[in-house]
Amino acid sequence: MKKVFAFVLISCLFSCANHDYYNDMVNWADNIPKGTSIEKIKQQQPTYLNIDWTKKDSFESYPITYIKGHNDPFQLSPSNFLVFRDNKYLRRDAKK
Repeated sequence: MKKVFAFVLISCLFSCANHDYYNDMVNWADNIPKGTSIEKIKQQQPTYLNIDWTKKDSFESYPITYIKGHNDPFQLSPSNFLVFRDNKYLRRDAKK
């Protein structure tokens, strides 16, 4: 019984110490005001995520390539993108 308790306690400590910023990213991106310039968003980009600003596709969307603490070994989470029109923010998009 002590081994099970110790395992559960250690598992909880490791999971609590490694915060998954996925929901923080969703909250941040979904609350960017429409029409915000790319330059302003680049300046306000949180340190817990990476956006590939060099990989714009034909729909003016940029992929979010890294979210700190977000491990998805089975690729169940969708890929996320910031979508712009004429260098102005429209929305966050998620594609499977």
